[in-house]
Parts: sequence; structure tokens; C-alpha cells
Amino acid sequence: MDTLTDWKEVQEYWQKNKITQEYIVQSLIEANIIKDSELIWSRLDKDYTNDDDFYRFSSKLFSDYDYVDFYHKYWRYADEENLFTFFQDLLSLADIKIEQIDNSTDYIQLQKTVKQPIYQDSESYFFTHNDKHYQLVTYHCYSDYDGYNLASLANIFLEIINSPKRLFIAYDQIYRAGEDVLFIALDYQTFLEVNKKLQLPVPLVSWEEYGFAPLDYLEVTLPVHDKLQKIMNNGYYLTVNNQKVTLLEEGSVLSREANTWLFKQAPHLLAMLEEEKLRLIDDDKLSEHSKLTSLWTYAIELRNLFVAITRNAIYDKYRVNSLYIKCPLWNEQKSNQLSEEYIAKMNIVDLDTCLEVIKEAVFTDIHLDILYCSKSNISFFEITDTEVLNL
Repeated sequence: MDTLTDWKEVQEYWQKNKITQEYIVQSLIEANIIKDSELIWSRLDKDYTNDDDFYRFSSKLFSDYDYVDFYHKYWRYADEENLFTFFQDLLSLADIKIEQIDNSTDYIQLQKTVKQPIYQDSESYFFTHNDKHYQLVTYHCYSDYDGYNLASLANIFLEIINSPKRLFIAYDQIYRAGEDVLFIALDYQTFLEVNKKLQLPVPLVSWEEYGFAPLDYLEVTLPVHDKLQKIMNNGYYLTVNNQKVTLLEEGSVLSREANTWLFKQAPHLLAMLEEEKLRLIDDDKLSEHSKLTSLWTYAIELRNLFVAITRNAIYDKYRVNSLYIKCPLWNEQKSNQLSEEYIAKMNIVDLDTCLEVIKEAVFTDIHLDILYCSKSNISFFEITDTEVLNL
């Protein structure tokens, strides 16, 4: 569902297209998305060009709906280690009742799993609905993403049983100091149609965006898996110019701290590239072209290795999982494509020039492999510490 994602953008969109509050409310009422209530209409004497009034109005659009307050209810259930009840509450929003059972040998699993997950702290629940058995598997990241994951699984189940309703995320923004995430159930097709015009930022809790299924750790780190395992087994360090460089340990930092650490390794990476360049210069067995492509291959392996080390250090395994999906490590095809493209395009004939091009082509925007960040064209080897903190 391709709609705007930010209330501020929606505010500007409504103003630009002269979409009035009366039209918004009437459209939602006529589509049976919201109920015709005095509370809704009472907001129309406010001017949504004023930020405070706009947020108060927008937060009340779904005020008559039953909802599950994510932050209060999810964490209460998580503390009680009773996530299945939270899952039941989510489905009750769509008027669906399920019953937990002890076990089953003939069941439908709500998501696929793999043999070697990145994160192995999981729990299985079995339940029944209309004489069919289902399995719910939860993977605990110990973060808010667990709750979103359960909501995405609830939507998978609603689709399996052909329910017209799906779970969406609404935000209670009366107090702008913070947002409460509210899960609500809407008729999917009806809301999709009316929202083409309104562009309400009420996203579907889709599996693609919010789900969590652990990846195969061997598969996603395959380009550098052996080297990464060796580093982990040997105590998290590398030797650069006869000096011991200490690396981050697994699950030890937040993603922003990991990114800051990665940028501080730029001198070490440059030293390793220079060392490889000198080795290739002295290699009489390789042609000049082979030396150039070898340096490219080495640079991409080095990039992959440090991205994998940095990701491995991030505590939030949902984020690690998502990063490997959205930004996989560069494979051999990518390496060959880049090296041939740049070497031919720029007529590179010597290793010094090759290294300068590599610094830009291979390492620029490496932070996008660690952070969800919109800032691009960032030089890995020239950025200042202050600029790193502002990414």
C-alpha cells in the first residue's frame, strides 16, 4: 500500500490538494471505516494548518475503534512471558477467536524458519481455529520489533483464513512529546481504496516490513564466513602492520555505536589496502590487469568482512536480520561487475590510481549497510568524527 508515511507530509498534502476536514471525515464514514460520531465532527472547527490542532484531529480519526495499545499491553505480556495472549488480543480486533493447544503433528506454520538462525531464542505455540491447527513461532529480539512481528504474523493468519480484515498501525499523537502505537483492524480492500485519495499514514503491518524470520547465518555471511568465524574464535582481533586491532564482540553495542566504531577503523582498512597493493606490486606472476582486479576483489572482501563484523556486534538482531535482507554482502558477481566497470570506464592502468578509485567506489556510503539513514555520498576515508555522529 503505497501511501505517505509521515503525518507532517500528510498535512502538507491535504493543504496542497485542498482536502478539507469535512471531506476526510465524510469519506471515512461513507466507506464505513469510522463511525459517525459527535467527537469526530467536533474537531472540524479547528484549523489543521496549526500543527497542534492538526495532530489532535488526526489522532481522533480512529478514536471509536477497539485497539491494542502496543507499548502498554505488549510489554506487560512480554514481562509475563505470555506473548500468545498478546497474539490472541490482536486477532480479537478482527473478531477472530483462537484456542491454544499443547501440541500438534498436523499444523500450518505461519512463517518459514531455517536450520541455522542468527538468533535462536524462540518459542513455539500451537492453536486451533475452525478445526485446523496452526503453529506460531516467536523469535525474541528483546525489542519493540517482537510486537510488530506478532502483528505481522496475525495478518498472515487473517489472510490464510480469508478474513477481510487486516491489522494496521495508528498513532495516538495528542501529546506530541511521544507517540503511542495502536494496532487497529480495518477492512483491507475498503481502506486501501479510500486511502488512495486521503493518504493517511496508517500502515499495514505487513510481513515484508515488520515480520521477523531468522536468516541462515552461514548463507548471508558466505562471502566472508570462514574469516569471520576465525576472528570470533580467536578473540575478536586482527593484526594490521604488526599491531593488534581489537574488534567489537558479538551483540555488544547499539547500531549507532557500531557505525561509529566502523568509521574509526578507516585508517586500519586503508593500511590493509596499502599493504595488499604493495604485495601485488611485487608479484611477478600476475599480469598488470590481474593485479588491478585482484586489488578490487581484496577491497570488496575487506568491505564485506568489516560490515559483517560490525553487524555481528549489534545487539538488536531484528535490525541485523533486516540489514542482511535489504543490504546483503557483496557477492562475486558484484565484485566482478564493479571492477570491470571502473577499470575499463576510467582506463585504470596502475595500482595507485586503482586504489584511489576503490576508496570511492567500494567504501563510500558503507554506513548505509549499518544504519537506516537517508544521508548518502559519504566518504568513508574523509568524514570527520562529528559528521559520523550526525549520520
